[in-house]
Amino acid sequence: MSAVEEIFMTYCNFGAGNTKTTTMDSSKFKKLLKDASLLGKRNLTAAEMDMIFTRCCVKGGAKRMNVDSFKSKAIPLLATALYGSDQETEKTIEALCAARATINTKMQSLTGQAAKNVDRLNTSLTGSHRERFDKDGKGRGLEGRLDVSKNTGYVTGYKPGNSPR
Repeated sequence: MSAVEEIFMTYCNFGAGNTKTTTMDSSKFKKLLKDASLLGKRNLTAAEMDMIFTRCCVKGGAKRMNVDSFKSKAIPLLATALYGSDQETEKTIEALCAARATINTKMQSLTGQAAKNVDRLNTSLTGSHRERFDKDGKGRGLEGRLDVSKNTGYVTGYKPGNSPR
């Protein structure tokens, strides 16, 4: 897999969880260009980015771009918008490679930030609220609440057999 294909697949699957996709939508394309610091540079405006994306979408289907369209159409169109010539694809690819490094550091920092948030929650909560989270910061649900109703009274939810006779 080439560097361009790897970048494309990384951004296709960013935030997708366990599902893997091989096509990119407009929001992921915009994220890729923002992370590469290309959006807003020279003639590459948000409107131009949308036009490039639309030109590269697979015909007859949803508005999604596959890796072949990305390599053969999007990169030369980006090079033309940025540098005035479609011969400058190498500069465009280098800028996109910088975006891959950016997204990798963002994902690592998010993992560290999540741990900090859990520590902050566990230290700032007091009393019964502290019992609602385990040591990893995951909610315990109903188990973590002290005042869980047992539905044993002679009110809504009364069950026969529990009467005080």
